[in-house]
Amino acid sequence: MRFPTLIICDNGRIFLKKIFLAIFFVVAQILLSQFAHAGADLWANVQRMQIDGAGTIWFAIDSPDSTKYCKPYWFEMNMYIKPDNPQYVYYYGILLTAITKGKAVVIANISTFDGTVSCDIAKTGYGIVIMA
Repeated sequence: MRFPTLIICDNGRIFLKKIFLAIFFVVAQILLSQFAHAGADLWANVQRMQIDGAGTIWFAIDSPDSTKYCKPYWFEMNMYIKPDNPQYVYYYGILLTAITKGKAVVIANISTFDGTVSCDIAKTGYGIVIMA
């Protein structure tokens, strides 16, 4: 009986081609995916939002990890969007909708910050996503 998936070596050891290739593929994916990881994301409800005198939108989300990446400011709000941002109105609409409808938001790639300053969300490169 011949097995097409077997390779027989000179010293008598048997290696299964399919198993070897599967293990190699899994290990390669794990190693390569570590380099492709964009960073940590926060997924939570927006607790509160304020627009200060300069027009900056300040907000806080209901996630204990948010203070790990963003230093709290007034009233524990630790994330903001500056009024000169081209998507300012979009961010305002998303945050206001999330608060009024009780929807969660995702703040992607928040780990670009180290917790020493409040976070300008526009600098993460991904912005905010509202979840249905």
